Amino acid sequence: MSLYRHFVCLTVSFALQFSVSAKQNVVFILADDMSPDLSLLGTKGIETPNIDALAKQGVYFTNAFSASASCSPSRTAILTGMWPHSNGNWRNVHTPPLNLPDKAFSRQTHIIDKVGIGHDVPTLPEIFKANGYYTAITQKLHLSPAWRYPYDARNPVQSTPQRFKQAMHRFIEEAGDQPLFVHANVAAPHRPYRAHLKNNPKQELPDADSIDVPPFLPDTPGVRRDVQEHLACGEIADSC
Repeated sequence: MSLYRHFVCLTVSFALQFSVSAKQNVVFILADDMSPDLSLLGTKGIETPNIDALAKQGVYFTNAFSASASCSPSRTAILTGMWPHSNGNWRNVHTPPLNLPDKAFSRQTHIIDKVGIGHDVPTLPEIFKANGYYTAITQKLHLSPAWRYPYDARNPVQSTPQRFKQAMHRFIEEAGDQPLFVHANVAAPHRPYRAHLKNNPKQELPDADSIDVPPFLPDTPGVRRDVQEHLACGEIADSC
């Protein structure tokens, strides 16, 4: 995993008020490898109007850092509120894909990683579920052990706006009268970029001459193309 791995983490509602009359629906958006590449921050070659709007209407942290340079430890730190070396999930883990049946996410699963959080470490989906929430997740789990992250619905949806919209409508319908917690993982702009671009054929690349190449990379046509694809996939994430 790159040392420059970052996550953009957004919550539509921060209100964890569990009184009967004031339970808020919560959407937790996590875009893989987004980095600070947003039009809000002046990044050239990318437009992220939806993320920008959330930041402007909510609370925006200008000095935030990922707890780890790897996927699973970073996610686990967010969902437990603990450092990876404290919660037990200190490296990437092997977990079941979301299209498997419920048994794969239970204690009877045959997909178990040796590394995972401690038995006494509470997780955010456990807390929501214990307080009457319908819990749902998209794209991937990548958290261990799987049964410590109790999601009522799982959807391995691809990073396309239409499919995300369909997944969200399904979650809302299934939740019924329950308050809803959605852990919305968005794979874009995680590599491979071209897989996301293939699923979103109308997405255009920014002009090669309009972008900035990071100072730690050589300014070559191949690197510029890579940056173009990264920024285009960032726009895909924003549109989801």
